Amino acid sequence: MMHPNTTESRAIRERTSILIYCATFLKPEMRHVYRQVNGLQRFVPQVITRRRKSSDLFPFTPVTVLKKSNLRFFRSLWYESLRRRPAPLSRYECDQMLALREKTDARIAHLYFGTEALKALPYLRRESCAKVVSFHGADIAPTVADPDFNILLAQVDAVLCRSRSLAQDLIDHGCPPEKVHLNPTGIPIPDASDRPPPPAGTPVQLLQASRFIEKKGLDISIRALALLRSSGVNARLILAGDGPLKTNLESLARELGVFPDVRFPGFLNVEALARYYRESHLFLHPSRTTPSGDREGIPNSMLEAMSYGIPPIATRHSGIPEAITDGVEGVLLPSEEPEDLAAAIRSLINDPDRYAAMSITARTQILDTFSIQKSIHKLEDVYLRAIDRAKKRNNQPAL
Repeated sequence: MMHPNTTESRAIRERTSILIYCATFLKPEMRHVYRQVNGLQRFVPQVITRRRKSSDLFPFTPVTVLKKSNLRFFRSLWYESLRRRPAPLSRYECDQMLALREKTDARIAHLYFGTEALKALPYLRRESCAKVVSFHGADIAPTVADPDFNILLAQVDAVLCRSRSLAQDLIDHGCPPEKVHLNPTGIPIPDASDRPPPPAGTPVQLLQASRFIEKKGLDISIRALALLRSSGVNARLILAGDGPLKTNLESLARELGVFPDVRFPGFLNVEALARYYRESHLFLHPSRTTPSGDREGIPNSMLEAMSYGIPPIATRHSGIPEAITDGVEGVLLPSEEPEDLAAAIRSLINDPDRYAAMSITARTQILDTFSIQKSIHKLEDVYLRAIDRAKKRNNQPAL
């Protein structure tokens, strides 16, 4: 058995303090961030944010909300109108972050996400402790296109990515490979008895849980349902979530004549979503890359569904193939065509032996690769390496 190094031993014994910066703590769809912050074992998180939201869903303490400068409105207006970019953190906000880090004796600062880390560059330039930034997918394209991207890379000691494809994208844009670390989302593992029954003799329940935005391909799921219903398949679709496309999706369902077969329960808490996981037979995620470059890491809800033994059907998009081998844990579609999705659904529900095998391997994949315990352990190992890198950086002679 390997013995932990000196830094790790001290972290375990003393539980090193870490400053977590998330501009909004937290939006309802950020459950993955909450699981990381709340699941830390070797570090004590001190959260600092600009806006506190959804405290009923994410009852974490302590959370420090940055006080706003009296000039913040005019400063933001100036940046957006004249410089055509969001305003960075003010000196007043940076002072508060530095003061909290010093008060708590935090040895590392972790910033979510790439776009917010760019706004926090004034803080990062002044901060001497270890610095880590997380990239989760939607923040990749705007961050790498920003003229300050290379400055950001020079300021941080480690870069976290949710999938190998996102990590490679950052490396291709100049991020030093030694700074890049894979940080897949960790998923709590439900009891094996929660695995859904095969769709034999009952209406097929299809589930998709996500924000209602373009890259999630929810319109493709609705069109596939219409094709199934028109061919005589007794199926219904649950679209759990919310977002700017909700009205459009409802209109599409009405236009295709399947509105009574599509349910929109909204954003669900953990318990309510778990009920749908236990009742549903297949999980859909026909993701696409948007014209702006927004794309997935590895969808959290898809991993959660797999943990319940629900076979996923998804597109061969971004990080999704890192969680699914086609024909093993689920089905990977060659394109985002509704016809392909409908055909894959029809094939799987008509083959109970194949369905049962995928149900088992989908759950096993999460147990082996994406459990919250393994994810947190890997994350904390990256923190320790970042602390060691910061020590070397701070000991370097001034140029």
